[in-house]
Amino acid sequence: MPRSDDRESGHQHSLQSTRRALLAGLAAGSAVLSAPFIARAASKELRFLNNEPEPRTLAYLKTKLVPEYEAATGVRIVVETIPSDQTWNKVTTAIKTGRPYDIMTIGDATQAALLAAEGYVSPVTDLIKSIGVDDFGPRSRTIYKGEDVWMPYDYNFCFLFIRTDWLAEKKLSLPSKWDEFLAVCRAFTDTDKRRYGFAGPISPTTTTWANSGFLWSSGTAFYDDKFNVVLDAPEIKPKVVQALDFIASIYPYQPPGVFSMKLGDVLNSFYSGTSGIAPYTGRMVHNIEDKAPEIADKYTIMPYPEPNPGPGYVTFGADGFVIGKSDRTEEAQKFLQWFMQNGKMTEWQLTLPLHYQPPQYSTYRNATWLAHPMVKKYSHIVDELKLFMDTKKTVIDAVELQGPYLTANQGRITNNEIITNMYQSVITKKMTSGQAVDAAATQVRGFTEKD
Repeated sequence: MPRSDDRESGHQHSLQSTRRALLAGLAAGSAVLSAPFIARAASKELRFLNNEPEPRTLAYLKTKLVPEYEAATGVRIVVETIPSDQTWNKVTTAIKTGRPYDIMTIGDATQAALLAAEGYVSPVTDLIKSIGVDDFGPRSRTIYKGEDVWMPYDYNFCFLFIRTDWLAEKKLSLPSKWDEFLAVCRAFTDTDKRRYGFAGPISPTTTTWANSGFLWSSGTAFYDDKFNVVLDAPEIKPKVVQALDFIASIYPYQPPGVFSMKLGDVLNSFYSGTSGIAPYTGRMVHNIEDKAPEIADKYTIMPYPEPNPGPGYVTFGADGFVIGKSDRTEEAQKFLQWFMQNGKMTEWQLTLPLHYQPPQYSTYRNATWLAHPMVKKYSHIVDELKLFMDTKKTVIDAVELQGPYLTANQGRITNNEIITNMYQSVITKKMTSGQAVDAAATQVRGFTEKD
């Protein structure tokens, strides 16, 4: 049977390696991380690796956060900003050269846990306990051997954006099950006007996070609680087949190019009016605000629907702050404590308030956060985001959550494009849905390792 859902506030992680960049970088084994620390001459300096290059976030770091901390403590913070896809190479290179970063933003829980497994993370368990573990929403914490290895700041759920004005035009309601979703996609599509139903990518590097919701809502599972492959098991295979058949049925109502669509293409397809439904995070709200304000009141968000009415599904993909093991670990811990206890987390999140979805319940009661113009303007979106944290109404799932805990296995599912290949094989009619499931299960079984 599929893995249990007992990881509501974190779960044990056992890592040998992890997702795409990790598997490529650590092909020779995790020992490549080993390197001595090099003591720095400056006794009051922190190296901060930031992988959030959004201009508003950078402006906050440079003009407010860093100057305030330096003025309060005399500790200099050196910020290095990189694109998120360079994080792992930067972090591991710094370790290998003996100059690990003191604090990092990391957008992959598996990376944080792998660093912890190698001894390069300083736990933040005490800080989380001082805040209150019950304040953190379901599956937002990343725990390795009983210790929290990061401070989450963004759920980064992937969910659906849908044009409400298009629904009204077609006299349709929000779809609550698959056949209704298909009907909406069909009604939205008008190729003469270059309008399409659903901009769901079926492409490498993008699909596994941005377009796997229908798999999870069907009841798909890759592993049981002992890492036995169950994708083709009698109780699971029909559900996967059902999902693949449904995804193929949507394909005629998608814009051209979904086999090569990147995340930027998904954003553009929706706010440009090419597609009436698209999967993404709250960043879409900011893109619409900046580039298509005329549709700001013409859409809403929703989770992926199930085959029949029931709880919706969102795909997990959180971000967090990680404290490295270095000769400045104690100072970095003090910084994160100051950051969390002086309202700086809220200020950080408010640089992109709909994109950085707070994983702490208290934020949704925070007067400063609630007073932000974007939060007030899009209160209906915020209400839906909060519902995604209600486990009775929304299920959180992803490749990372398959099996009893994180290992290299989930990374290999992503690295080998298992989900993308199943989609493409069925849509191009190279295989039936059943054959695609069998082929995927065989491949997964071939690379799966058990502790």
